[in-house]
Amino acid sequence: MSQTIQLDHSMIHQWIMEKLHPTAAEEKLKEHGFDHAHITEYIKAFKKALNARRQTRGFIFTGIGAFLGFIGCMFTVTNPIPEMYDFFLYGVVSAAMLFIFWGLYMIFE
Repeated sequence: MSQTIQLDHSMIHQWIMEKLHPTAAEEKLKEHGFDHAHITEYIKAFKKALNARRQTRGFIFTGIGAFLGFIGCMFTVTNPIPEMYDFFLYGVVSAAMLFIFWGLYMIFE
């Protein structure tokens, strides 16, 4: 019969705020005298929280890029300011692509 381990999520949140590396968090747990099973569960939960936070940022960057791409496309197609055509076509759409690819990198890494 497996035993459930209760995790202190405030400790994990504190590590995230301190921007600790998982190995440093593991060392802190060893200093406090946790056993190996507790340490692995804490590190697993810590890494999961870090990845969730990174994916959230990735979706935000992807959304910003999609919005910029849409704006750049609409201004390029409608051409309301002819002098700004190159700015919207090459500048805004290129920036949108950078945001999208950076967001996708953060999501899928």
